[in-house]
Amino acid sequence: LVTPADPVSFAGQPPSSRAPSFMLVLQGVWPDRAALSPGEVSARADEYWEYVTELVDEGVLVAAGDLRFDGGRRLGEGPVRLLDASEIGSPNHLVGILTLRVDTYEQALQIGRRSPHLRYGGSVTVREVGLGFVAVPGMDDWAG
Repeated sequence: LVTPADPVSFAGQPPSSRAPSFMLVLQGVWPDRAALSPGEVSARADEYWEYVTELVDEGVLVAAGDLRFDGGRRLGEGPVRLLDASEIGSPNHLVGILTLRVDTYEQALQIGRRSPHLRYGGSVTVREVGLGFVAVPGMDDWAG
């Protein structure tokens, strides 16, 4: 467990009203990933970074994260298991998330349509968040 340096607290109950929030769920690895040179992978990564930076500049990004290519571990009934190659290669395999604060589904969809992930063979699912995001002070990786 990561332990923040300062004591952490958050609200003991959900807010009575919330600002609309959405998640963009990036799914599917690049179909041509194995054939790309390191320079091509880096150039694509730069495109994703530019996209996220635009969302910061527009004031709509809450958080973003890419997931490692190891596929992860699945919990369920029985022992923990590694995802197999067919699951990792599935178009539904989760590869990243962006969380947004915008007013409507249409605004979130417009932002999702701009994602470089769509150009490289992936898909983006847009979901509204139920009660908003819980943010814990001291747990941000990038904020200065």
